[in-house]
Amino acid sequence: MSATDFESVPKIETDAAGSDRNLVVMKFGGSSVADTEKITEVARRLVRAREVGQRVVGVLSAMGDTTD
Repeated sequence: MSATDFESVPKIETDAAGSDRNLVVMKFGGSSVADTEKITEVARRLVRAREVGQRVVGVLSAMGDTTD
């Protein structure tokens, strides 16, 4: 897979009203994604939220102190 390839996101069913009540956006950056161990923990948090029925959007920004 090249840097410009991506995986499609599966369609998620909504309730009859199309509500986003269960939508949660989680943003992680800096020290929370500074190394592979911490990235793995972020992935676990995203999966746990999905497993309890939330619609999850994960946003990842720069790792460690790479931004100013």
